[in-house]
Amino acid sequence: MDDGQITSQTTKVGASEAETIRLLRSLAAQVRDSATGYRKAADETTDQSLKAEFGHLVDEREDMVEALDESLVDLGATPDSNGTVMGAAHRLFFDLRAALSGHDREAILREIVRGESVLEEAYDAAIRAGLPPAIHNVIRRQHRLARRSRDRFRAAIPDFPEGERKIGQITVSSVAAAVQRNPTLTTATLGALAAGFAAALWLTRQPHRR
Repeated sequence: MDDGQITSQTTKVGASEAETIRLLRSLAAQVRDSATGYRKAADETTDQSLKAEFGHLVDEREDMVEALDESLVDLGATPDSNGTVMGAAHRLFFDLRAALSGHDREAILREIVRGESVLEEAYDAAIRAGLPPAIHNVIRRQHRLARRSRDRFRAAIPDFPEGERKIGQITVSSVAAAVQRNPTLTTATLGALAAGFAAALWLTRQPHRR
């Protein structure tokens, strides 16, 4: 979602301090998951250009976590050094995906695009949450970083199908339906749900292997 599409009509007014802290911790956990996944991928890949890209993303995500943690400290809250439970499952899926594809470069790029789309949606939700201005600005900057990464990896995939370009919208629509059924879902849970939808979509497209 572009910044310009997030309007006052879609933004809550005045998130409470408790809500702000919960959301920041949730985002930080997801970004930690992302950094952990890319670090592991960098260690395992033999593709030097991908290794460099993963290393860059690890550094970027660590900076993002640091900024989120600083925002928590400013609110008098203690940062959490853990990721999400469902995030660990997504990292395992990433490893399985790489193994099944024979570490195929294009398959890995597609998984990165999906993961970045999930993270971008988490930031979309945070932007709409009515956070204090200083924190809102931090979230917007990080949202742009996630979107830029998604677009960069998407551009590296030859003949990226239009249907695949809509993966973010597909997961967002699925998650939106889940929110309507259960409005108490946390941002981390939403991200995990979106990752699950993306994984299921990929699995349905794979040929049967004996």
